[in-house]
Amino acid sequence: MEHRGGQSHDEDLVQEIKAHILEAYGSLQEPNFMFEQLESRHRLYEPVVRDFAAFLLMDIAAAFSITNATDLNTDHGYIFTLESTTSLSLQLSFVGPYAVLLRTALQGGLEVVEQAANDNGMLERRLIQIVTTHNIRLLGRNVLEIPVNLKLFDTEPGNVRVYQALFRDTDILPWR
Repeated sequence: MEHRGGQSHDEDLVQEIKAHILEAYGSLQEPNFMFEQLESRHRLYEPVVRDFAAFLLMDIAAAFSITNATDLNTDHGYIFTLESTTSLSLQLSFVGPYAVLLRTALQGGLEVVEQAANDNGMLERRLIQIVTTHNIRLLGRNVLEIPVNLKLFDTEPGNVRVYQALFRDTDILPWR
């Protein structure tokens, strides 16, 4: 899908993400992680978290165990897990207005929930709706796996992808 000067929508999105990464970290080789502590970064998600909490309390709280699994040592945003017969992880980045939704795969492990996938369940569709209503971009696997030349603490330099730069500093992508 081409537009504006021959660039695809994904290429524009990747350029936008890279600009947010550089703005947040200040430098790719000597990153500053202070953005994670800025209240303005947290406030971006107040309406999302409020709607998310209202939905969970009113519609599914009895069926799911909900946990704020954010680890301030490795995460670059909020990480919420929902546990029942399946498991979901909604991750919201402090780097920019981005989210990823992960679910337990049928064969084990995790997989990225794609926004337009036909196999998304009611809960996944509702979480996607909440996030996108607040102009937060839900990223797909093809974008999350793009390499980023960013120096992190727990991820080897050659392994850093958009996922690690935006959400969690872990050497291995959770769906691999």
